[in-house]
Amino acid sequence: AKRFSRQGVDRFAGLELSHAEGAPRLECAAAWMTAVVRSMTMFGDHTLVSALVATAEVGPSRPLLHWRRAFTGLAQGDGVPA
Repeated sequence: AKRFSRQGVDRFAGLELSHAEGAPRLECAAAWMTAVVRSMTMFGDHTLVSALVATAEVGPSRPLLHWRRAFTGLAQGDGVPA
């Protein structure tokens, strides 16, 4: 997540990418999905995108969470497949 929040650098340099459903896909991601955009609404300098998920798949990585200003994972036995 920190990698993609940086400005002025190639955020995808050195990452293994493939293409599925016409979109780039990070092979190390915890999950992938494609969606059909239904609407886009401007709120100041932000855009709210409403979309319908078309496909979804679980990857090899465990989920990464950002909680209380820190990154963490889920504990073993949390119901998430290893």
